[in-house]
Amino acid sequence: MDSKKKKWAWIGSVVITLLLFWLLYALVASRNLGSMVVAAVILLAISASVVSLIEKAGIRWFLAHLGEQDVWWSPVRMKPGPGHIMIMTKGLEPGPFDKILAGHIPYWRYHEGDRRFYKESDSPIKSDPPFTTKFPPPRTQKQKGDEGGILDRAGVAHVGFVRRFYRRKRRWDVWDLPAGKTEYSVTRKETKKEEEHIFYFATTMAVNLETVPTKDVFPAQMKIVFNVLLIHPEKAEFTAGKWEVQAVAAVRARALQYIQSKSLAELRKERDTDKTEDFVDAILKANEKQAGETGTVGLFPEYGIVIQGPYYEDFDLESGDKEMVDALKRQQIAKEDLVTEKTLAEKAKVRGQGKAQERQAEAEGIRTTVEAWGSDPAGITVVMAEAIKEAQPSVIGGNVMAGISTEPKPRPKKK
Repeated sequence: MDSKKKKWAWIGSVVITLLLFWLLYALVASRNLGSMVVAAVILLAISASVVSLIEKAGIRWFLAHLGEQDVWWSPVRMKPGPGHIMIMTKGLEPGPFDKILAGHIPYWRYHEGDRRFYKESDSPIKSDPPFTTKFPPPRTQKQKGDEGGILDRAGVAHVGFVRRFYRRKRRWDVWDLPAGKTEYSVTRKETKKEEEHIFYFATTMAVNLETVPTKDVFPAQMKIVFNVLLIHPEKAEFTAGKWEVQAVAAVRARALQYIQSKSLAELRKERDTDKTEDFVDAILKANEKQAGETGTVGLFPEYGIVIQGPYYEDFDLESGDKEMVDALKRQQIAKEDLVTEKTLAEKAKVRGQGKAQERQAEAEGIRTTVEAWGSDPAGITVVMAEAIKEAQPSVIGGNVMAGISTEPKPRPKKK
């Protein structure tokens, strides 16, 4: 219920209560026994209504109003919305870390003792223990319709006195459609003043890479989009400094290393597979320290954050120098055309060899036929005509006709 509706509800309740009290006074003033009984019933009804109104609306409204005040004398705060995190600190001003208030995050749960989130299954952190070791299943199932106490029903959480929200203005880049534009691009985003105390468990970010040389020395550009999960909010905010800067630096470094190890053609054919050597796996290596690396650190063990779901957009040659880019594109197209022409030439060669063999076999058949008929004087003329009809000399080849004997063979003598 918004503030305007609450205001009219209170006005209506006060008016009805005053009318009932006036009626009660009129009945008592009449000094009639029957009127006195009716007055008693009305008094009981008023008492029950007022108690119910205070319990259901008054106290909840009071607690909700109190939870919206970020002051030292308020012992409650409004619960965060789904996917939101709030950090409480001790003192009259934001001081040492106190606790985390977390809204509903599907498949994740916050552990008060470890001060971090755990996923129910398929955790992106390989070293995580089974979920049930941190959150044993309850002995009894919560019945449908069960509700918590008055604080839960009012939507507030108890934090204690002398507590304040931790606030910080964040700036990061996202892959978004700017206002008034028709194409997506990497744009800057920042938190609003009134939302500086609200942190997101998952934040979508983007990195713009320009003039990155590929393995075959093509200047490529790429936009990388990824999510950052605040698994350990306390460590992310109080150890990493600006965790969004650490995340961008790690993704940029891994992406540069990967692009420089691949050719332009390989990058254009890039797909996420079950192998562990593609683009996605190269970026995800930033989450934990890798064996054989001495100068890098893992994002999770050091800063409490995890990169999830990286992919790239708008991959192409770098577009700074148009003439150079056009020349490189023409060179790449020429290379691809050369490969295509070579393939077509090889196919044509195979087809040509097949036809040559077919013609050679045909020529051999003609020679054999002519020689077989050569023993008959009339056969010479007939066979030569058939041979010329079936295969022209230019097709058969001059050596075929030259190799055919036209001299009549002697007839075998009759015994």
